[in-house]
Amino acid sequence: MKTFYQFIKEYDIEDIRTMAEHGCSGGINGMIYYTETSEIYEQYADDLHDLVSRFTEEFGAFPAYIAENIDTPATFKNAMVWLCAELVAQELATEEESE
Repeated sequence: MKTFYQFIKEYDIEDIRTMAEHGCSGGINGMIYYTETSEIYEQYADDLHDLVSRFTEEFGAFPAYIAENIDTPATFKNAMVWLCAELVAQELATEEESE
């Protein structure tokens, strides 16, 4: 089973850069609708929660973006996917720049 990191790595470099620099709210194919992000969340929930835990440990606070989007299960799942996609994309974009 592939990881969320591998899932994001399958996007082309331009989409990865867009996620890294602007987030997913501008429209990343496959992560636009709640149905899509809910499916991604269900598939990679363990990875997503691990990423958020690492973020919380590194920055000393729970991500505000997640806390602001807990109104419904769909908005929570969407926020988790988008934030984690952004974090992974930032890592991938940094790796790509250093090559």
